[in-house]
Amino acid sequence: MAKSKLPSPSVRDTDGVEFFSSGCTLLDAALGGGWAVGKVSNILGESASGKSLLGIEAAANFMMSYPNGHIVHIDTEAAFDPDYAETLGLNTEAIDLYEDFATVEQVASMFDSMLEEREDEEKHEPCLIILDSIDALTTNAEVARSMEDGTFGVEKAKLLSQLFRRYIRRLNSCGITLMIMSQVRANLNAGPFGKQTITSGGKALKFYVSQQVELQHMKQIKKTVSSNERVVGVMSKATIVKNRCGPAHRKIEFPIMFGYGVHDEAASLQFLVKSGRGADVGIKDTLAAATNFMKQIEASDPKDRVAHIANIRKAAIKSYKEIEQSFAPARAKYGENS
Repeated sequence: MAKSKLPSPSVRDTDGVEFFSSGCTLLDAALGGGWAVGKVSNILGESASGKSLLGIEAAANFMMSYPNGHIVHIDTEAAFDPDYAETLGLNTEAIDLYEDFATVEQVASMFDSMLEEREDEEKHEPCLIILDSIDALTTNAEVARSMEDGTFGVEKAKLLSQLFRRYIRRLNSCGITLMIMSQVRANLNAGPFGKQTITSGGKALKFYVSQQVELQHMKQIKKTVSSNERVVGVMSKATIVKNRCGPAHRKIEFPIMFGYGVHDEAASLQFLVKSGRGADVGIKDTLAAATNFMKQIEASDPKDRVAHIANIRKAAIKSYKEIEQSFAPARAKYGENS
């Protein structure tokens, strides 16, 4: 299965906010247009829920939307796989990859040098910085101490809070989009009714992000060939926890296929069928019809495949907007027609 070479689905300006695609049409729609340019976004979730993959997909789409843009990938977990990133459509030779950053202070130093350089420029080309992940960062003080001295989580949280306070506005004014990955872990003090997961690094991040998406692993996707069964992907659910660029608390589901990435067309088709809008792409409202249609698309001529996928994306966005509009308030709170 190879990804079709389609242009980035959406780069548009809504109420002064510019977006680039996440690689998933439904996620773009749920976010209000995609990832917001010049803002701070946060993708959080448990291990293997698709956080790093969404970061790579975002970088690939950012590159298509802004060919002259600049991409910086800070890999604090020593887990970035260039070959896999290339498979997902990211040109790794066109990005700056930092694999030796370990402390909050190093990240701050990089921000300082990058901002000083960009602030001297009259025009800024868009820039995307991906920090994967914030949890693996430590501090200079912690590195200098021995393991027996214990942990210093409070110190890290204070430094991160300073980091956001100092740079959030400057990043925005220089056209820099910051995307941060966060791991969630069990909250042992939650009790039976509290939130069962927390993130490390303090609470500052959630106050400064404009978009926050939480990923959950729903189920495995299996395939059987000649009596041999293998897990070929996972179904993920994305919840829009916070969104200053569109509605919050929206939930969408999409399949992630190993060696391929987000299966955008399959997610859109499933959404259309479940919404009773399968006729918009010429199929019945059954999952079997969606599956068969997807097989036909995969087997079709590349030019026809691109046209089919573009039609599916268009139909999914149209349907999603219509559904959202049905939940809109019947009248304005203030004004002549109130």
